[in-house]
Amino acid sequence: MSPLNTTQSLIDQLMPFVQSKEADFVTLYAQTVQRRNWRFANQQIPQAQFQNAIDVTFKVIRKNSIGIASIGSSEPELLEEAFKKALLLAQQNLPLEKTPTGFPEKQQLRQQKESIAPCEDIDRTATQIQRLFHICQGADVDLAGSYSAGSIETLVMNSQETLCDHTQPFATTTLITNYGPCSGFAAETTALAQTLDLQEPLKRAMGLALCETSPQQIPLGDYEVILEPEAVADLIFWLSYTGFGAKAFEEGSSFLSGKIGEHILHPSLTLYDDGNESGMLKLPFDYEGNPRQRVTFVNQGKANAVVYDRVYAQRYEHTHTGHTVPFTSQEGPYPMHVGIQPGESTVEDMLSQCKRGLYIPRLHYVNGLLNPTEALMSGLTREGCYLIENGELTQPVSAMRFTQSIVEAFKHIKGLTAARRLVSSAHTGAHATLVPAMHLEHFQFTDYAH
Repeated sequence: MSPLNTTQSLIDQLMPFVQSKEADFVTLYAQTVQRRNWRFANQQIPQAQFQNAIDVTFKVIRKNSIGIASIGSSEPELLEEAFKKALLLAQQNLPLEKTPTGFPEKQQLRQQKESIAPCEDIDRTATQIQRLFHICQGADVDLAGSYSAGSIETLVMNSQETLCDHTQPFATTTLITNYGPCSGFAAETTALAQTLDLQEPLKRAMGLALCETSPQQIPLGDYEVILEPEAVADLIFWLSYTGFGAKAFEEGSSFLSGKIGEHILHPSLTLYDDGNESGMLKLPFDYEGNPRQRVTFVNQGKANAVVYDRVYAQRYEHTHTGHTVPFTSQEGPYPMHVGIQPGESTVEDMLSQCKRGLYIPRLHYVNGLLNPTEALMSGLTREGCYLIENGELTQPVSAMRFTQSIVEAFKHIKGLTAARRLVSSAHTGAHATLVPAMHLEHFQFTDYAH
């Protein structure tokens, strides 16, 4: 069955629910994930499986009360059961003071599916992975990792004739290499499954692992750092979660609260959200079917705006930006397609300009809840962290803990690369970041990993 026919079949199956007379209003979204997952290590591929999963969530309004229920199936009787559960919850919940309004009417955002690639061919991918094993074996390097390729389809419908659907192909890989006591890391994600070349990230990971010196402890303190896009993305995820949504902003816990129009970060930094950007894992509408608007959070260092959904736009008399999250979330509006405008540098240029610092491919166990008003975060370095001395990577460094205000760190940006990398994973759905590598003048390390 073709993707378009599959979509139409699901639409036909769900249409009676949004047309139901048992509720005053019904909105729903269905997300279907089809992908192949590979995990590999020790010259073997122990896991190569196909996943075909669907999640359908109903929101019903009846006499000013809301009921929400989800089901991980498209079986008719289970869908009916979930819908009736949502109706029952609406009957049991206390009514809202005001009638919920502002849902999109007759919104039609439908994507042509002819260009959507099927899940990656299993034999082709197995051959690629075996080629990686051969390369690593020749260099006496151990390789472990994962690869996932497929598509995510999102469908939104409501009682007011809104019908939106979009299918996003993707492929993503994570590679970890080990050579004696040293290790390396690389990752790659693309919005076109057929274009992902596994040998390019393998080259990066092997380059970090092939070292004869064991990782060394270095003194704690303040260092210049060069962060690869995967490390930058960890920080941006937490900034998005704690700072770029209307809930945190209006409640005063965002680092942007009360600072709109002020220069708060380095003028080279522009941060935005755009669900329609080329190269991004796109989703051009939110989970109620509203078109996603491009929102610039920080424009050349100046605090500019945050994202709003229907509820917070009405509450604070603000423009709806199309950022409603899944109905089961209580976190308020949230950006899912965050980007940083590229700079003009390269990682090689950054290294040449660093007298003493740390090169960090990725971070680990980052906690962005320490003090969101100043974006205070803590986390660990991981594989492939190197000491930089006079523009050269001189020795691998043991894992260290950082504790740093990201607002302060982003005031002292020394460079951004012209090249950006899409950072996501097989577990985050359509949520991704498109970011450059970043050179920061100050980053505080406060402890060693134990």
